[in-house]
Amino acid sequence: MKTEEIFKQIYQELKEKIENKDNETFIKEYTIPSINYSSNENKEDLYFASGIEMEIERILEQLQHKFFFSSFKDKYFFSNEQSVVQQKVLLEIEKEEDVQRAKLKEKFDEKIDIEYKEFIKDLEQCSPKIIIDRAYEKVCKEEMIYKLKDKDYSISELKTLLKTDEILQECYDEWLKSDGNFNEMLEYAVDNRIDLILEESTEQKKQRNKESR
Repeated sequence: MKTEEIFKQIYQELKEKIENKDNETFIKEYTIPSINYSSNENKEDLYFASGIEMEIERILEQLQHKFFFSSFKDKYFFSNEQSVVQQKVLLEIEKEEDVQRAKLKEKFDEKIDIEYKEFIKDLEQCSPKIIIDRAYEKVCKEEMIYKLKDKDYSISELKTLLKTDEILQECYDEWLKSDGNFNEMLEYAVDNRIDLILEESTEQKKQRNKESR
């Protein structure tokens, strides 16, 4: 459906709501592909998102502003209750963030697995004596993998951790400084090292911002 036809559909369906005196709370969703967000290579029928919103404002003016709208990327939501469209947009944002977080978490888990595989590969090249000596390190790192993957990270934390080299090794080094109950201290070592990585990243960003002023 062409963009102009979508505008006509929006106008007609909202107008019918007025004519039918339908006062029940509703939410209507339309997809209006725009140059800003659409991956469609044919740009001839696409508007900039700002142009779409101007056209929608014109439609709502014709309908005496009896409806509210809000948008998220190419999705446009209309309702007779402002809070309803706002809530719908928040849900769309949360949905996108969940998808982004899941993708980053997948990359993070893969990063940890790769580091462990490289550790095992190096270990296999060692003499039997060294392998025995490092058996404790192997067991600890295997446990740390579960701890690292089981933690709940924000999007910004995952982005920071993905830029950090040898997280598993850093956590193991942190563990060697600890003593006490194995599981409790192992979890503490992981948590403490991750917190330090994130804190250092935040401080570096603050410092860069100061220097750029």
